[in-house]
Parts: sequence; C-alpha cells; structure tokens
Amino acid sequence: MRGVVSAGMLIALADLGFAEGFDEIYGSSAGAVNAAYFLQGQRWEALSQYYYELSGKEFIDRRRPLRGGSIVDLSFLRDEIFSRSRPLRLELLSRSGVTLFVAVTNVDEHKSELISDFSSSRDLAEALTAGAWMPVMAGSPVRFRDHRCLDASVLLEHPASAAINGDCSHVLVLNTKYPSAPRRSEVERRVLRKYLNTLDAGLGEDYWQHCRSTKNHRLTLEERAERKGRAMLSVAPRPEWKTIGRLEQDMGLLLRAAQEGYEAVIQHLTGIVPRTVYALRCLEAAPAVEEREFTDFPVEE
Repeated sequence: MRGVVSAGMLIALADLGFAEGFDEIYGSSAGAVNAAYFLQGQRWEALSQYYYELSGKEFIDRRRPLRGGSIVDLSFLRDEIFSRSRPLRLELLSRSGVTLFVAVTNVDEHKSELISDFSSSRDLAEALTAGAWMPVMAGSPVRFRDHRCLDASVLLEHPASAAINGDCSHVLVLNTKYPSAPRRSEVERRVLRKYLNTLDAGLGEDYWQHCRSTKNHRLTLEERAERKGRAMLSVAPRPEWKTIGRLEQDMGLLLRAAQEGYEAVIQHLTGIVPRTVYALRCLEAAPAVEEREFTDFPVEE
C-alpha cells in the first residue's frame, strides 16, 4: 500500500505542470499502476482507490488464508477495479504519447522483463497485475502471456535502473520511502529464497544473488547515473517520516502517506516547504472519484 505515496507525488507533478514532461515512464508494482492512471489523465483515480476499494477486506484480508485463499487478492484489482470501477483504457494511455514500461518477474525464465507493447486494455490490466503479484501474500504466481509472473522486485532492484540503463538522458526517481539499505531481515530473505526455489528450481538462488549484489541499490543509483552520463533527480519522503507497511488499511495513515508524497515533490522541485490540508466527505455519501478536497497551501519557512 506504499503506492499511495507515489500517487500523491504524481498529483503534485501534475499540479506543477509537469504532466506532459516525460517521454518514458518505468514502473513496478503499484508505481506502474499509478503511472497508468497518470498517463490517462486520471491521477485522482489512482490515489482514491487506496483509501476506498483497496483498504477493504475484498483486497486485503489477513484471515483469508484460513479459508484457503491469499492475504492479498490481486484478481480483485484486475477484474473489479481495472475493468469496472476504475477502468483502464489503452486508448487514453496511447494518446498521451508517453511509453509506459511495466516491470515484471518472469518466473519460468528467471529474469525481469519490461512490458510496453500492450495489445488491449485487458492486456494492460494483466501486465500491471503481473508486475504487482507479491510472492507468498498473493498466492501462486499469476500467468501472463504464457509465463508465470511475480512482482518485479524479485529480480529488479529499482525501476529507475532500467531508465538509467536505457536511452534516457534525464531521470526523475520517485521513492515511496527515504532511500536506505533494504530492511528485510535475513530470516525473511531466506524464507522467500526457499519459497521461490519451490516455484522453479534455481529461482530462489537467483533471488539470493540479486539481494547480495544490490544490497544498497537505492544509495548507489545516483552513482550509476553519473557513470552513464545521466542527469538524475531523486525525490523521497522525509527521513524522519515513518513509512507505512505493505498491508496498511488505516485511512488516516494512507491519507497522511499521500500527503507526505505530495509535499516531497513540491519541496524538491520548488524549494518551498508546503503545508497541505485534506478533507474527506462521507465515503458512503460520495463516489471516491469526487473526494478531491486535497488542497495545498505553499508556505515559505
């Protein structure tokens, strides 16, 4: 659910007039979902889904494994949100003129892939779902284009690395937490390593090597960009801000996270320390897309 931070960041970019300032966008997991709505011109659709549909038990239910299901139901995201309540429309994304690259992990071939050749709105929805399919918590890998797939983070350190390695001359990196060494414990990594090896022989070992070689990847992105002659600006929440968890469902914390992302972009790109105020009407009384009283009041300090 940390994607709510980058959703707030993208709204800030649009408010500052940068909505049409990109040639390519690279995203993984929730970041790719937010980018798709951003390019469709529906930035508030991306934000409000976090505190509306995704905060409910239809999406996250810690008791669902007791009934034979998974903690996170990403099929709900694909079949309900992407297809019905907040439909993805490939024609709108194509009209933006920006190429969206969605990062996924190909389980069968043990490699990360960048998907951009979407054939339909459904194909786009399935690519975004595949790139967000969390190991263990979302259940067995999802099938996409004849391959089993998982979240891009299994074998890709950061989507910005793909932009740096590509033809991009200027790279803007949006981080959902302050850059630091990964905090996943050694025990967690070993458990995930064992689980991935059960999915496909050697996948866990590839993941393990990936963890070892990119242990401080967020700290070295700027160094890699400099070596390749790329101009890079990295935007992140304040280091003292306590990041939210992947399964956060508290509406107040989700809104505060969106506020943190919004303010981070304003401060980094304008030098102004903003103060934002948000207010929500009763969710039962108004559609989620109408809940837009998220107003910024720039104040220099």
